[in-house]
Amino acid sequence: MCATAIDGRISSVRRFNRFYTEKIGVLDEGLLHSPFSLAEARVLYELAHRDRPTASQIARDLHLDPGYLSRMLRGFRRRDLIERASAAADGRRRHLSLTAAGRAAFAPLDARSREEIGELIGGLPDTAQARLVGAMQTIEMLLTPAAAPGERFALRAHRPGDMGWIVGRHGEQKRILHDRNDFDVRLRRRQRQHHGVEIARDKLLYEGLGLRLPQFDHHVGITGL
Repeated sequence: MCATAIDGRISSVRRFNRFYTEKIGVLDEGLLHSPFSLAEARVLYELAHRDRPTASQIARDLHLDPGYLSRMLRGFRRRDLIERASAAADGRRRHLSLTAAGRAAFAPLDARSREEIGELIGGLPDTAQARLVGAMQTIEMLLTPAAAPGERFALRAHRPGDMGWIVGRHGEQKRILHDRNDFDVRLRRRQRQHHGVEIARDKLLYEGLGLRLPQFDHHVGITGL
């Protein structure tokens, strides 16, 4: 790959990152005017939408330094936002969940996030919103590592945002199918037009030779001269 080309692409991605982080306000001192940082809000989101994960699972899935996450969780415990419970099968494993105070702290954060995203895209027409969501889904797909051979997947209950993604993908697939069907219709029309021109040309040729144009049956073939 040309060094100049990759340098230009890197600059474009970095420019988009600067634009988007400023657009959604993650550079503010408190995310969404809350006392939580972006990382803290992300961990609270996981605890609110997952079934009692362990700290190691969260650190792995969010690519967080275990020491950093441990300090964050201790802060949550001091504020009575989370609680720990030993796993039945292995007492060394600690499952995490939000307390009532933790759910109360997360709820307005989640609501404000939805409101701000709604305001961000609400001024766009439906077609532009669909394009935006489709572009984001493309980014997510391209930057998600491919599953390793033999990797196993587990079904889970849907989370907030999943149904919106499904509706968006359904609309995008319908648009693609509509465009494809429209292309097929136009192609068949052009084929019929071309076929009609060929028949008229052949008729003139046969009449010039004093012959009758043969009749063609698509199922049998030429039926007579």
